[in-house]
Amino acid sequence: MYKTKLNIYNKFLLLIFNFFILMINKNTIKLIKSLSLKKYRDKYNLFIVEGEKCIDELLSSSYEFKSLYCTKKLIKKYANYNVTEITENDLSKISTLSKPNNILAIVYIKQKKVKHFDGITLVLD
Repeated sequence: MYKTKLNIYNKFLLLIFNFFILMINKNTIKLIKSLSLKKYRDKYNLFIVEGEKCIDELLSSSYEFKSLYCTKKLIKKYANYNVTEITENDLSKISTLSKPNNILAIVYIKQKKVKHFDGITLVLD
């Protein structure tokens, strides 16, 4: 009987642990939602990439990502990267799409390099 109680207790702890691991805190949700506006993308030097094909392109490029969030469906595919597993409900909260994909990345914006020339220089953005 003691083993049964201990086993039930361990399962309960594992369930609670998984619940907190799979959750995103409110500050992270606010940050990701704010990145849909240009002023916050410029402020934090971050942008959002959504979708499996876009993430694959991102990972093969020279861009660095801050964080990568995906559901259980894709966790094995991206296990080599620092991935945070989240629920589909949390992904729908942070996604900018009406029907969110199974993966979302927060990526650093590359800093623009300005070449200096002698004389008059016209710079367009």
